[in-house]
Amino acid sequence: MPTDPRARPVYLRSFPRPQPPFNDLQATLCWNAAEAVVDEVQAVTRERRFARRRWIDWLYRRTEAYFRTSRGIRTRLSGPHDRHWFRVYQRHWLHTALLRTRGRYRQLLPPEMWGGHSPLDCPPTFDVARRQRVRGGKG
Repeated sequence: MPTDPRARPVYLRSFPRPQPPFNDLQATLCWNAAEAVVDEVQAVTRERRFARRRWIDWLYRRTEAYFRTSRGIRTRLSGPHDRHWFRVYQRHWLHTALLRTRGRYRQLLPPEMWGGHSPLDCPPTFDVARRQRVRGGKG
């Protein structure tokens, strides 16, 4: 798996030292968002043996680590649209992690997921239409 954000050099952090972790409400929202994001990916890829619990736990820990160290993410995850931002960041992180660890997901996951969009909302024909435009033909 990709490296833990807590291992980043000190000069790259926004806070001089880590801030307090999630409160109970934020921890619940983060866990629910991680479950929803992993369920979306599992529905799109149709993988039977997907390490669901492992990815949920990884997303939760990664989100909490960034929450403690990044000033910009902390304000977004503490604001009025925190549930939305949890999912946006976690979709992006999971998409990147899956592409780094398993190359076969490159064909299964829509490229829009990198930007935090739900893979269930992305039409499956977008990538095919883009390839046809690049080639200049219809098929």
